[in-house]
Amino acid sequence: MKVSRCILLLQAFFLAPLHSLVLHTPSPLPASLQEDSRHATNAGDLSPSTDEQGKALSAMPTSTHAHALAMPTSLPSQVLMIGGDGDMQLATTKKIEGRGLSCVIANSTINGDGTFPLATVSNCSDLAVINVTFLHGVSVQQGGCLQLQDVPHLHIESSQFRDCHAVEGGGAVTILPSSYQPIQSVHLHGVIFDSTSVTAVNASGGGGSVEVAAGGSCLLAYVYDNNTVITMSDVVVRNSSQLVSSTSPSFYPNITGGCFVFVWPVAHSGIGVQVSLSNLSFDMITSAVHIRYQCVNSVHCYVSSSLFLLAFMEEYSGSDLHVQQRVNVALCELHWYGGSGNGVGFGAYWSSPHSGNSLVYEVEGNMSLHSSILSNWANIFTFWWSGDASGMNPLLLFASHTSWSLFDVSFSGQSVWFYLGWNGAFSGMNVRISFDSNTAQMLVSTSL
Repeated sequence: MKVSRCILLLQAFFLAPLHSLVLHTPSPLPASLQEDSRHATNAGDLSPSTDEQGKALSAMPTSTHAHALAMPTSLPSQVLMIGGDGDMQLATTKKIEGRGLSCVIANSTINGDGTFPLATVSNCSDLAVINVTFLHGVSVQQGGCLQLQDVPHLHIESSQFRDCHAVEGGGAVTILPSSYQPIQSVHLHGVIFDSTSVTAVNASGGGGSVEVAAGGSCLLAYVYDNNTVITMSDVVVRNSSQLVSSTSPSFYPNITGGCFVFVWPVAHSGIGVQVSLSNLSFDMITSAVHIRYQCVNSVHCYVSSSLFLLAFMEEYSGSDLHVQQRVNVALCELHWYGGSGNGVGFGAYWSSPHSGNSLVYEVEGNMSLHSSILSNWANIFTFWWSGDASGMNPLLLFASHTSWSLFDVSFSGQSVWFYLGWNGAFSGMNVRISFDSNTAQMLVSTSL
């Protein structure tokens, strides 16, 4: 397995005390999360069994040699439990139907053979994934290892997704569109995504006829609601890639790329979204757009990403967005070719008029980029408004002792580290950006 030359830098970055920060750095990930997952053996039956009253369902594998995490004591009385102390070897996709119950997958390794998606979950009031390792899942569409629909709340903790791949989107996890129970909250804590990808080769069709192609190598979520809550802490991504290619002169997707992509595809949605991010690491990320279509302006164009994207795709959407970015965001060995699209590596994008007003973006901590090559609109921290009458009254706050560090980085072809862009008429009024006097920048062996 390839070992990144940035691993030691990232370990030092996350584990060493950061005396200059006001916030306390969270503890390192548990040692159990840093070990390679075992291949599944002696797997038990994963099919749920129902008791007489239909209140509790369980599927407990026979293997019991794994160390289990204690389950929360506040679980609802009606719970669908999947997993236990052991490994599960699947021969085909496991379909989990929650029937409106609260669903839990816990204390297991779920192992495929790299030819099918591992698990689909539907109709749960919420889903908790705790201490689970997903191995070797592939989808020719979306969700290589875990696919959700009609599940309004997702909580993943102390878990791993390894060798998970898809074509359209969601190499590891996909949250599918739902008008019945759209996703309302996503919480990731202590999660590792290792060797995930999305690859769309020889894509075709008219311009913008495809919403997403090769988007979200770790997670792709279609969101229809307002007041969505997204929290990510102590999340590690390594060896993740997104690739879209097409020889059609007219084809382009609306969205491509990104490790984590959240899409609001309808008008009047995504109002009041709350995002909290802390201690994120991205190592060995490759993002490439190889399509013949060339954007002549930002309107008839696509958005490409590499890391984290909030995409609001219709009018009157995405206003009152509040993003809090705390402690550390470490980027290492990022190779991104953005094509001719609107590049938003880590941030938000609004494609349509009357959208994205009253953004609040708060940053406190260290943002670093090491050993990376960025070309063709490969912008890192970015907020981009493409519609008219959009992006009014944004407020960007860089708190005390916030720092930016770039080491051995190459920017070319209109690529930048931090970008705010307004392309529509009557947009971008009353912009406020606040830098504390202690905010520091460091550029070492960097070409701009």
